[in-house]
Amino acid sequence: MAESSHLRRRGRTSSLLALLCVALISAGEARAQDPVDEELREADVEVEAPDAQETSETETEGDEPSDASSDEEQGAAEAAEEERPLGAPVEESEDLEAQSELEAPRSSDPAFRQALSDYSDAYERYATAIQDYQDTINGIVEAEFNRRLAEINRAYDSKIRAGEVIERERRVEAIASFEQFLVDVPNDPDYTPDALFRLAELQFEKANDDYLMADEGYQAELERYDRGEIADEPAPPQRDFQTSAALFRRLITDWPDYRSADGAYYLLAYVELQMGRPDVARDLWAELIVQYPESRFVNESWLRIGEYHFEYAEAEGPDQILENLNLARQAYENAMDTEGSAFYSEALYKLAWTYYRLGDYHQAITNFKELVEYSDEVQRRTGRSGAALRQEAVQYIAISLAEEDWDLGEEDYTQEFDPDADPMMDRVRQYISSGQPYEREVMAQLADYVFERSNFTQVVELYEYMLEQYPQHRDNPKIHERIIVALHRDGQPEAAFAVRRQMLEYYGPESTWFAYHERLGNEEALRGADSLVRDNLLTAATWYHEQAQNLRNEALVRRDPALLALTEERYAMAADAYEQFLRRYPNDREVFQWNFFYAECLYYSAQYEEAFQQYQVVRELDIADNEYQEVSAFNAIKALEFMIRDQVERGELTPTAMAGANIDQAREAAQELEGQREYDESRGDQAITVEGEPVPPLVERFVTAMDRYVVLRLQNSEDAFLGAKFAFQAAKVYYDFQNYEEARRRFAWVVESYPEHEVAYLAGSLILESFRDENNYAAMAEWADRLAEVIRGEQAEAVRAEVREFRLGALFKSAEDLYAAEKYEEAAEEYLRLVNDAPDHQYAPKALNNAAVAYEVIRKFDSALRLYERVYREYPDDNLAGYAIYRVAVNSEQFFEYEKAIQHYQLFYDRYRGESPPELAGMGFDIEDRRKTSLMSIAVLNESLQNYEEAAQTYSEYSRVYVEDENAADALWKAAEVWEKHNALDRMVETLERYIQIYGGAEGQEERSMEARLRIAQVYEDRGDTRRSARWYTDALETFERLGLEAPNYFAAQAQFMLVEHEFREWEQITIEGSVAQQGRILQRKIEELQELAAEYGKVFGYRSFEWTLAANYRIGYLAQSLAESLYEVPIPFDEDSDEYYIYQGELENVAYPLEEQAIERYERTIAEARNARVVNEWTKRTLEQLNRYRPADYPLFKEERRLREGIATQGIPYLTEETYQARQEREEPGAEEDAQ
Repeated sequence: MAESSHLRRRGRTSSLLALLCVALISAGEARAQDPVDEELREADVEVEAPDAQETSETETEGDEPSDASSDEEQGAAEAAEEERPLGAPVEESEDLEAQSELEAPRSSDPAFRQALSDYSDAYERYATAIQDYQDTINGIVEAEFNRRLAEINRAYDSKIRAGEVIERERRVEAIASFEQFLVDVPNDPDYTPDALFRLAELQFEKANDDYLMADEGYQAELERYDRGEIADEPAPPQRDFQTSAALFRRLITDWPDYRSADGAYYLLAYVELQMGRPDVARDLWAELIVQYPESRFVNESWLRIGEYHFEYAEAEGPDQILENLNLARQAYENAMDTEGSAFYSEALYKLAWTYYRLGDYHQAITNFKELVEYSDEVQRRTGRSGAALRQEAVQYIAISLAEEDWDLGEEDYTQEFDPDADPMMDRVRQYISSGQPYEREVMAQLADYVFERSNFTQVVELYEYMLEQYPQHRDNPKIHERIIVALHRDGQPEAAFAVRRQMLEYYGPESTWFAYHERLGNEEALRGADSLVRDNLLTAATWYHEQAQNLRNEALVRRDPALLALTEERYAMAADAYEQFLRRYPNDREVFQWNFFYAECLYYSAQYEEAFQQYQVVRELDIADNEYQEVSAFNAIKALEFMIRDQVERGELTPTAMAGANIDQAREAAQELEGQREYDESRGDQAITVEGEPVPPLVERFVTAMDRYVVLRLQNSEDAFLGAKFAFQAAKVYYDFQNYEEARRRFAWVVESYPEHEVAYLAGSLILESFRDENNYAAMAEWADRLAEVIRGEQAEAVRAEVREFRLGALFKSAEDLYAAEKYEEAAEEYLRLVNDAPDHQYAPKALNNAAVAYEVIRKFDSALRLYERVYREYPDDNLAGYAIYRVAVNSEQFFEYEKAIQHYQLFYDRYRGESPPELAGMGFDIEDRRKTSLMSIAVLNESLQNYEEAAQTYSEYSRVYVEDENAADALWKAAEVWEKHNALDRMVETLERYIQIYGGAEGQEERSMEARLRIAQVYEDRGDTRRSARWYTDALETFERLGLEAPNYFAAQAQFMLVEHEFREWEQITIEGSVAQQGRILQRKIEELQELAAEYGKVFGYRSFEWTLAANYRIGYLAQSLAESLYEVPIPFDEDSDEYYIYQGELENVAYPLEEQAIERYERTIAEARNARVVNEWTKRTLEQLNRYRPADYPLFKEERRLREGIATQGIPYLTEETYQARQEREEPGAEEDAQ
């Protein structure tokens, strides 16, 4: 009766399956137009079945199973879910590669053929993406399952195996009992269906257990095969659930009205799926839907059917892809029966994915958005995440927007979107415009997606749209940073730096963004924005500055006026950026530097008035070591000089205003006036008063600027007497304007202040000339006597001789004029003509030298080098010979002729010593200073040539010869480093020992003294000579105390740590073995030594080196962990199955557990301190590795750390999972033993 009824229903089912597609379409459309709006809830998905032990009273209560009957079937359902998580894709069949290409029927029209061809192309593109997605999901699920299973097996292996044996025995007994029951009671409507259901479950469990056991054997044999111990590769086991499937089929065939028949259908479909028959499983789920439309498994069955068609879309050939995806779409729509059900969000996600594969990006985006909004609504209502796939949905909204082939689908959405318009951004404005919070996430994902594909123009447009839509978002400064990066990547540096310059406008204190976040109290956002503004302003300013400098150099070389004009524009842009920065950050710690650069950019952009003002600011800054003070004072003078020249050219000032700026003209005037100082009768005897001109205000500022240079006692590195010249020029301004009283007062000061310099002679000459112009011959004679007394000695004679010889040196002067006019090559030729015409002339060596200098200026270094060689070969006794040798060395070095450079540096070093002659001193060339430089250059160049032995010896010689020099210690230290490069470690040790002997107690060398000891110790450590290394570690600690050094001290901490490491290695070798008594004594010893080691490691803390504190903390934790691990490995001196064995094992674990707890606590404190300090090093990685073994969820590993952990794992070091550790803690809680009993 029951069988015939079932056959009739199966007949109806067959016909209904044929119409299933129509049902899917109609049901999906109905729900799409009439969404369910009910309270969000979670659906119960466990399969219920009756308990075989139910009383007769329970059986009569109806079709609903009792609470007591649900535990076992719930376990079955959970096991099934664990085998295959809901929504996980099914692997495609192996014959997928053999699919034939899509072919249109011969009778089809050309349009259909073209459409089919386009779809085939799309299939090829998406197939790879789909497969990657499936592989990723499968890999994640399988890896997580294997990881958890391995952890549980390691922790509970022995107990689980014992329990498994018992479980198998009882399962076999239960199977036999149920089989016997079915023989005895084959047709009882109350008991027989329950027995069949239970027996089917037990057979499923047995088959699964048989497979797992077979797989263990297979894995063991496979390892033997991999090791080469067996010849043939073993065959993998196969799952066989035929018995369970047959029982489920018997149940639904014989007892179709059984109250859990729908559950039997579901589990039968699942079993078929596990046996690799997904099409059979699909038909069973479809049959379940038809037979039991009110079943709680209907929604999930629709979802499973949809997954089948989605995952096996290509299995029936390319021509079936579209049909299968549409079937999947219809199934997913039916699975979304109730919003808020357990399958709603997953079905909605897969529905969106199906539309994506169909190329219907409009509908895909619509559904992905619906999922995100649904998830956010659940989050808002319940506080829990609404959908695990929310982030993926956001990502695929972005990817869909970025797709190019939007016309791939058959549906026409032209009323909502114009595919011919600007594609991506128009889509963004079309779909991301409702103001939903997640829309910014989508745009951010889209921007990243497009950025990775180097579509930087679109990236910039999208970021600008984000800024427009969210003008006050806290991350907008970072978006602007990304715009800048995109513009740089797109080859638009000008645009990128234009954005950088605008950062202050966007996010500075005057911006609306700043005001908004200031009101909200978002200090972190404000600080971050301020940092970006500062960095970008400086970056923009320095970039424009650098560009301007490069352009200026090019313009000067090419002598291109147009390029020079562009240079001024670039300097102006840099000046503008510096100005913004200084206005925003007036108290920046390097403000003097930026202020100087600001002044420089103003100067070179021809903004001389503004440049003068800023140079004044830098000049007057009251700070120590103002490295820009002298050049600022000098350029302030030059800025005013340009302003005066400009006004002279425009006729606003008379040419007199420029007369004082040229000291060469003063020298010429003095020579001409020498012959005119005799008495002139035609002028009469009467002194006259000369009415001077008023000095214009701008020229007075020029004088004041020169006065400030002199008063501040500034020194120019190239001209030691530049201050004297400025003092002379300031006086000459008044002389030129015929304000003789003020001029003479200033000239007199110059004479008294610089009696041995040329300016004294020139000043005296103009004093006499001023009196001659006034016919005051008495005063002129008086001053002549006074000047004769002041201007004395060899310098005065040299000056006079130079004047007398001036006309004789006309040729030399001509060359100088050409040089001054920047006609360097012509000047060099003129100098060489003088040398060739009169090689014995007193100016010959200087002319030859000057020609070389001129060639250097125009970068003809080879010609300059040859001339310098002539200087020291043809005039070996001239003062310039040494200078020439030195310049040959420098130029050779610049041309990378290091051997030649070394040769000439050595020649200069060996030949010249002592005080520099005046001529060289006047050039700023100090022989002893250059000797030091030469010796150091010899060492450096030998090192560059990898002549390590010569380099090290030269460094050592430098430290020996210039023992009092500030660089002597550095040179000796460098010698040790070079010996190390040379792998001459014994020589390195000798050098370091010498360093310790000479500088070990010197002020400022304390840290290197400690480091030297540690380096020596490390050499012996690497050689395995722990006795010597320990002596040096100890010496380092004693030195720390002897020198009175204070913490923090890195090297003292390292020394203490390494000393304890020696003892730790010995402690680690102690093995707990032997009898119970022997093990106890060894354990007691190991514990006592552990405490001593921990105390010694604790001494590291006193040196307050964070790195070594982390190391010591790690090692203290590892001491406890290592002891615990050694306890797990203790050989138990009892029979394995005896009570004494388990008691002894438990006692060892009771000792080990607290040790592990101490280790974890120490590790957690260590990693917390490291993270707080944002430090990552070897010790934090080791600490994190250990914590990951205990608590992987709280302390996940990065790739590098996983490799380290795997390396440790291969060494056999055991570790606990978080679950194992928690279980042990619970077992240790008071009362746990009584509760267990």
